[in-house]
This record gives sequence, structure tokens and C-alpha cells, in this order.
Amino acid sequence: MSLCPRTETEWREAFIKFRGSARHLFGFPTNTLESGARHAALNADPRSLVRLDETIVGDEISHRLVMVQPLLESRPNGARAYKRDAMVSQVISPFIFHLLYARQQKEINSKLVIYLKTAITQNYATSGDGFVFEGYGHAYVVDQLRRRSIHVRSLETQTPQALGPYPLIENENRFDGTVVPTTCEIGYYRPEASNFEGVDSFAVLKQPYVPRNTIILFQFTLSKSHNIGIRYLQEWVKNASGSVEDWCWMLVFVVPKEIEPAYSKQKYTLKRRLVKGGTCDIIAQYVWRIDVNEFLVIGQ
Repeated sequence: MSLCPRTETEWREAFIKFRGSARHLFGFPTNTLESGARHAALNADPRSLVRLDETIVGDEISHRLVMVQPLLESRPNGARAYKRDAMVSQVISPFIFHLLYARQQKEINSKLVIYLKTAITQNYATSGDGFVFEGYGHAYVVDQLRRRSIHVRSLETQTPQALGPYPLIENENRFDGTVVPTTCEIGYYRPEASNFEGVDSFAVLKQPYVPRNTIILFQFTLSKSHNIGIRYLQEWVKNASGSVEDWCWMLVFVVPKEIEPAYSKQKYTLKRRLVKGGTCDIIAQYVWRIDVNEFLVIGQ
């Protein structure tokens, strides 16, 4: 067997990432080892990583994904010895664990897409489904606002409008109930509390990067009807820096494409009572339709 040429650093990195049998590590270049590991992780039966029957744990798995070895047993006298009739498996390295985790996450997302689509079309989505939708939604919104123009529809005039891209929005920030959005730096913000009354997040955009200083409020929902608690929104508008005319306020409902066509202007409430006028008239409502398939992949 010829020894694959590597520098000392490359040997160290290859051993940390791939380990496995000497003939694999010594005989193949790094790109071949990585390709083989990815292929094995993609095609392995998860049961084969814990069931140690030789017919299931094949060479591709035992040398690329897991180490199969005798159980190290503690004896009554404190000594430790290998038990040859009991075998255990261990994932070879953090790199391999990441490949297996990514494969499992992809399968989970695929099943979640099917479930959410069915729940939406059959109209049985629960509040728990809504929390899942929102949980994935924050990363998705940040990604989309930063990279491309998003297309929303006005719920007042029904006209389409393009927003973005806004490359300065890079990460998620957190806020508490005392925040005033107009005093925040450019960015994307979500509440510390999971039960924050009002909206699920907001983005701050300021001149000269936009024609007019703008606050975009986001509400994720699987429902065709979603009243908005206006308590904090009233305080935010009232305490806005500068005059009311200095700011553009937008409320964007992020919904699956399956329910977007029938989506209409939503109502505001305060202490469970409907509210009209004032802040309600200042905040313009929009709806943004998204594809659950893309949504879950980006938001994971």
C-alpha cells in the first residue's frame, strides 16, 4: 500500500476528521476520504450505527462512520478489561457526527414540511405548529432581507411592493418590553419573552440606506385570521424619536403561500377589545407569502 503524501499539519487534520482504519487514512487523499464519509453518512441505516451484527455494520460504516470495538468493562478489583463477547460502537469524530446530524436534520425537515403542508391545507394547524413556524421563521426572514428583495402585498390597496435587499441586516438581536424600536440601530430584533404581546419581531431601517426611516413589524402565523395586540405598538409609535411623519411603520404577516390569496386586513385589540383609529391607521398592513419547503431549509 502506497502512503498518501501529506504535510504534518494535513496528517493531523486528516486523523482528527476521519480516523478509521489505517488503510483508509494512509491510502487515500483527503478529498476522497471526505467524499466517502459523506456518501456513507447519507446512505447508512441509522440502526446500523448501534446494531453490531456484521451483516449490518459493513466495512463502509465501520471504517468511515463508527469504531466498533470490545466493551471496556470494570472489574470488582477496580481493574478494567475488554469483554470480547460484547461489542460497542462509537462515532469516529466530531466531523462525522456533524455529517450524521445534518443528514438526520434534513430528514426531520422533510417530514415537518409534509406535516405542516397537510395541517395548513386541511385546516387543522395548532398553536404548537405556529410556534414551530415562528421558530424557523426568524432565521428565514434575516436571510431573505439581507440577500434579496421580498415581495409583499398591501392589505389595504392589494398592490404588490418589493422590500430590500438590506445587506446591513446580518443577525438576530433581542429586545425586552421597554425597547423603543426607533431608538435601535439598524438590524433585526425579536423579543426575549416567548409570549410577548403584539408582534413576533421587527426590523429597523434608517436613512440613507432607505428613502425614509422604517420599522417593519413581523407576525408569523398559520391562521387566516390573526388579531394584533396593540398595547406595545401604541407605546412605540407614541415614543418614536422625531415626529410621526419621520417614520414609516409596516406590519408584515408572514404566512404560507397556501393561505395568502385569501388573506385580508387584520384587526387590532387592546385588552381583548377591538381598537380602531390612531396607531391602527399609522401602521400599514402587508402579507408575505412563503414556500414552507424553502422556509424550513433556510431556517434550520
